[in-house]
Amino acid sequence: MIILEIAGLWTLGLFVYLARCRRRLLYACTELFIALAMIVLVLRPATNELLVVGPSWWGWPLSEFIGIVLAIYLMVSALDEIEKELPPQMRAKWRAIAYPKGER
Repeated sequence: MIILEIAGLWTLGLFVYLARCRRRLLYACTELFIALAMIVLVLRPATNELLVVGPSWWGWPLSEFIGIVLAIYLMVSALDEIEKELPPQMRAKWRAIAYPKGER
């Protein structure tokens, strides 16, 4: 069973990589959407308080921190991908806003 799960994850990873290589703007927009959804899910998890006995004193803040850091990473990566796929005129405006004068 674990071998099938690993093979499935590798296959999914390959398809995601191919999508990133061939459809970068679509990939970046999808990545940005997932990052925003993750932030919402981390800040407002879908749990029923009646089922929770009681969280540990460090478990919730740690899981929230990890989720937010991961979501921010995805957002940064998505924005990087979007920048790479912008037309030259729009990229110049993007870089004027995002980068210091020396790095444009």
